[in-house]
Parts: sequence; structure tokens; C-alpha cells
Amino acid sequence: MMIRWLLASVLGLIFVSPSQAADPLARAAALPPGPYAAACSNVAQDFSQLNGEPVEGYWEGIPRDGQYRYVTQLLTEPNATLRFAVTPPHTDLFPRLRGEVKEYVALFCYPTSTANTRPDFALPNGHVVPHMERAGDAPIWSDEVTRYPLIVYSHGLGGSPLSDDYLSSILRFVSHGYAVAALFHGDPRFSRVRLEDLSDYWYAVRNFSELVEMQAIRPLSVVGALDLLLADARYRERIDAERIGIFGTSLGGETALLTVGAKLTASLGLTSLAVVQDARIKAVAGYVPYSGQSFLPAFGDDQNGVDGLAVPYLGIAGTADFTAPISLTEQAVNRLSGSRFLVALQDVGHRYDASLVPDIYTWNVFFFDAFLRGDLSARVKLARLQEVAEGPADSTRVDVLSPLPASGSEQFAHEFYHPSLKHFFVTASAAEAAGIDAGAAGAGWQRTGLQFKVHGLGTSGASSVCRFYGTPGVGPNSHFYTANAPECEWVKGDPGWFYEGLAFAVDTATDGACAPDRLPVYRAYNQGYPSNDSNHRYTISRSTLAEMQRVGWAGEGIVFCAAP
Repeated sequence: MMIRWLLASVLGLIFVSPSQAADPLARAAALPPGPYAAACSNVAQDFSQLNGEPVEGYWEGIPRDGQYRYVTQLLTEPNATLRFAVTPPHTDLFPRLRGEVKEYVALFCYPTSTANTRPDFALPNGHVVPHMERAGDAPIWSDEVTRYPLIVYSHGLGGSPLSDDYLSSILRFVSHGYAVAALFHGDPRFSRVRLEDLSDYWYAVRNFSELVEMQAIRPLSVVGALDLLLADARYRERIDAERIGIFGTSLGGETALLTVGAKLTASLGLTSLAVVQDARIKAVAGYVPYSGQSFLPAFGDDQNGVDGLAVPYLGIAGTADFTAPISLTEQAVNRLSGSRFLVALQDVGHRYDASLVPDIYTWNVFFFDAFLRGDLSARVKLARLQEVAEGPADSTRVDVLSPLPASGSEQFAHEFYHPSLKHFFVTASAAEAAGIDAGAAGAGWQRTGLQFKVHGLGTSGASSVCRFYGTPGVGPNSHFYTANAPECEWVKGDPGWFYEGLAFAVDTATDGACAPDRLPVYRAYNQGYPSNDSNHRYTISRSTLAEMQRVGWAGEGIVFCAAP
């Protein structure tokens, strides 16, 4: 009987093969700039004060000969500029700065009308602030009614919104219909650390408290900028306060996670403390995000300071980045509990240049459109995208999409795992899932946190899924699901499997691919038939499938499709 069951199981894999076709949405052309022109708030400055000094010294807050410098010293219309103050609290994160008032400036750029004829403001570095407001000017929006989603932009260490490529990056988001608030962090006012110092263990040890303060004040400034904008009569009515995201580059990527509640490493013993948790921010993205070094992770021991964070996250990191190693970012991303994506740029170091723009903004526009605008098409594109056609070779290291709330006939298929058995199990029955939580299936089963959508039985246009359990004493201690009617009938005739009935209904692939508004559900097989220990795992995550294949499971392709 055992031999018959083993042969039947192997033949079953041949009899009906799940779809192995390439996903037509896996590769996308790069998104061009969007249709919107940009205008920006007032940052008028008197550059004659420079006397030959680089303007970046003021924009970035670099002291000279012990003298304080910041962009506020160049402003010619300070009362029309977005200025605010931050006072670090009396906590262990701020041994030197606690209670001191620190000044900040922000730049706000937004979609404007093509009829806006206000002049650009020229900068010494060759860039311009487009259609810049002057004192007394009201903003000129792209239309009379739109409330724009807002992206807070946090630059890297030693940068500013007006430096190098940051301004063009900000305007790229505006072109796609986003308002953007960018901060002048002025990091050198708090620490003279350089980018190359971040990987120096002894530098970190000698200057640890100073580094912590510099990192911790950044998320406080993000909160301060949001408070200012949402209270400013010029802008508040046109910002959608329910659709706010944050984008950070390099150290700004760390800032982004700290702002939504990640805990910052606060001691050389790797204890961590929360700085702030701003629930107004609904999505977080980072480019070459700084997540620490192997000897000093950014978010506590093993990055445990991000545990429990469910804010959707996108990280884009280079595989040749030694300043912000992708391994540290991947460790952090894998501990998040919400939708999370990590894209690897092959052989890219810690840099930003024009060749990277296609990748960075295609991924980010899909991400923010999905999680700020609620665009279902963007949500599916993001989940199924594996590479952008232009730019360097890219691939997804992590792709976990948390489904939207169920509607209509939709139900959730919840996944469980048993560490001792090394088995996975899914059920769309809320009662069965609750029973497993309560121990009805025996001790050891635990939810993985992963799930996908199915339909209730009888849903028009959906295919019913047969559920089987290994025949006691003959088959494996495992369940098997199929939406393929011939396969279902064939397995019914296998004495190694007991037919338990129809479990739920699903959408199915056509010609090997799911519809453009659906997510592929992949099946992996542990190849356990020689020991009568077969088990299958069902997932919408390609990175989860890849991890199963890495540990010896067989990928069996797409078995059905799920709503996002």
C-alpha cells in the first residue's frame, strides 16, 4: 500500500502540472516623469554673503572655524519661509541636547498649474527652485480642489533638499501628483560624523552618544515639519492628512523607520529606545537605507527594535553597498509585520546617479500609489514586479503583501506552521483557525502572519478547491489543496489521500498567468514522499517561495490566483 501511495504521489505531480509560465507583470518599463509641473515654498536667500564659501556649508549646517552655520543665516524673507523649532526631551537619547531649542527649515513643493508664471529661483549649484513663492504669495495649485497625498523627504547624512540630486528627486515625486515636504536636517550641527565614519567601529565607540543624538533628533524634526504644514493656513487644506508617507535616502531611510516607531540602538550593549511614533505616516520607503553595521545595528540587537511595526515598507538597496549593507536592511525588513518589500540593485554601492533613476522611481511610485492612493492596479504591479527594464539589474529579496480587508465573497486563507513537524497548513475557515489557536489541532501550531484571499464556495466565476488529508496509517500527516477538477478526481482515487470536501473557491490562471488584477498563488512541495512526510506550502510571496526552494523544497508554480 505504501509503495502504491508513493507512486501515485509522484505520478500526481506529472499528471497535472501547475503553471510554470513567466509572469507577464514581472518586468516593467521604467515610468517617465509624471505630467505635473512643480512649484515650491519660499527659500529666498542672499548668496552675496558667501564671500566665496560653498553654499552647501549653510544648507547642510557645517560649522566653520567653530562658528555656527545654517540655512537660516542666508534667508532674505524668513517670515515667509517654513521654519520651526525642535526641543529634544529629557530622555537617555539626548544627554547633551535635552531641553535645547533647535531651529529647522523645510521646503514644500507641490503640483502647480501650467499657467503659473512665477519665476524660478536660481541656486549657485546650477539648479533652480521652480516657481518659488515670494513673501505674500499664495500657492498656485494644479487645480482648485485636489487634496494631495504628502511625502516627507528625509535626505542622507550631510545633504540638504537643495544639494546635488536631492532637488531633482523631490520634483520627480511632485511630477506624479505628490506634495513633498523636505527638511534641512543640518546634521553637522549635532555631529561631525562623515559617511565613511559610519563603518568605523572605534569611531562609533568614541562618539557614541553624539551619534545617537544626531540620529534621534532627525525623526523629531520630521514630526515638527508635519505639525507645521498641517497647521499652516496656506497649505493645510490641500494636503490629505490621511495619505502621508515618508521617503528617506541613506541615513534618511533610518529616520523614516524611527519616525513610525522603530527603536534606535541606544547603547553599545544594543539596547534600543523608541524616539517617537507618528501614526499620521501610512507608508515608509527608503533608498540605500542605513540600517547600521554588523557591530552596531541601527534598531537594537538583531534589529529587534522594528518588531511589530506594520506600516507598509519599501527598501531599495545595493548589493555592493558597504556603508549601508543590504544584509542589515534585509534583517530589519524580515522583522516587520506589515506589507514589506526589499529590492536589491546588483553591484550598486552607496550612491545616487541618473542611471539609477528608472529603478528608484518606478518602484517608489508603484509603492506610494498602492499604499497612499489606494490604487489596486499599483498594488498588484508592485507585488508582481521583479525588475525594471532600464537601469541596473534588480531583484526582489523580500515581497510580502498583506491583503486588503475582505469584501463581498472574499475570505482570508490563514497560514500556520508547526516547528517540530516542519509542516505548513492553510485554512479559510475562521472557526478552524480559532480552534488551532486554542490547541484543537494539538500543541505547536502557530500563525506565520501570512495570508491570501480566497472566495466563499458558490462564488460566481470562481473554481472550487478540493481539500485532502493523508489517510491515517497510509498517507502523510498533511493536507493538500487543488482547484484543478481532473487532479481532484484523480487524487480521490489515491488511497493515500482522504477527501475532506470542498474548502473554498479561487480564481484560476488562464494560459499560465493570473489576470492583471490578481496575485499568483504559488505551491511549494517538501519532496517528503520517500519518508511519507509530504507537505505543501501555498504563498503569494515569491521570496517566500525562493526561501523554500533554498532549503530543498520544489517549486510547483502557480496553482491559483488571489485578489490583492
